Amino acid sequence: MDQQQRNECIRTLAKDLKSNFTFYAMGLGAKGSEFGALQSMVEIVESNGSTGMFSHAGLSAASLSSTFSYISEAMTTTRMEKFAVAEDAPDKDEKVVPLKERDEFANKSVFRSYTRGVSRYRYNHSKWESYAFAWDKVRMRNSKTAVGFKVDTIPFGKGAERLAHRLYEIDCNGNHQGKVMVAKESKKISDEDKKMNFHEDFCRVQNKGSELAQNFNKQVKKCPALKPVEEHDRVPEIMFLQCHVYEYRSENGTLSGVLAEDFLKGTFTKYNSNNGLVNKDHTGKSIQLQ
Repeated sequence: MDQQQRNECIRTLAKDLKSNFTFYAMGLGAKGSEFGALQSMVEIVESNGSTGMFSHAGLSAASLSSTFSYISEAMTTTRMEKFAVAEDAPDKDEKVVPLKERDEFANKSVFRSYTRGVSRYRYNHSKWESYAFAWDKVRMRNSKTAVGFKVDTIPFGKGAERLAHRLYEIDCNGNHQGKVMVAKESKKISDEDKKMNFHEDFCRVQNKGSELAQNFNKQVKKCPALKPVEEHDRVPEIMFLQCHVYEYRSENGTLSGVLAEDFLKGTFTKYNSNNGLVNKDHTGKSIQLQ
C-alpha cells in the first residue's frame, strides 16, 4: 500500500466514523527529521470530522516513555467514553469501603445472592479469533456443592473503569463455598448486552497479556545475563489471573453477567496504571489485602 492509498483509507475511516475514530501518529527519529507523511494523515483525519494526534517521540528512552504514556492515557479516556451508555453517563454512586475498614461496617455489608440460571464461563480466545461464540461453559469452582453465588453490594475498591466487590460461590442453603473471589463491575454501563461486551473485552486483553507474559518469561530464562547466581535472585515471573464470567438471572428475570477472578492476599505496589502512569522510583502506593 503506497502513501496515496493509505491517505484514502484514513480519509474513508474518518468520514464514516467521525467522532468514533481517533488516529494517533508517532514519529521516531532525531530532532529535525521529516514526518510530513504522518502529519499529512493527521490533517486528513481532522479535516474529515475525526480526531488526529501527532507526537514526535525522539530517540531517547525518556521521550519514548513519555509519548507512549500520553497516547495510552488518551486511548484509555476515549475508550471509557465510548463504552459508557452515554457520553455524559455518571459513575455509579457507590461508597467504597476498603477491606481493612470492613469490620466497622460489618452490619452494613449486604450480600445479594443469585441461584437462578447460574452458569460459569471461561473466555476462549481461539474461538474469538474464528468469529465464534468466545465463551466455554465450565463447572462451578466448587462444583460438588455450589449452585450459585453471592456478591457484597459494598465495593472494597475501584479503578478507572470498574468497581471491585467480594464474591463467594454458595450452596443451596446460601452458605459460602470455597475461597473469596473478586467480582468486577463496570462503573458506567448498565445495559447487560453492553456489559457482556465490556467483560469480553477485558478478558480478551487479559488473555493476550497472559500470552505475552509467558513468552516474556521464556525469553528471560534463556538470557545468560539474567541467570541468577542464587535462587533468591531469580527474576520474578509475570503472570495474569484467569477470569471467568458468571451468568445469572437478576431479580427481574434479565439475563446478566459479572466478571470474577481469584482474590489475592498480600501487599502489592502499583508500578503502572491503565492511563500510562509509570512508577519510576519504586515508591508507589502499596495496597494491603487480607
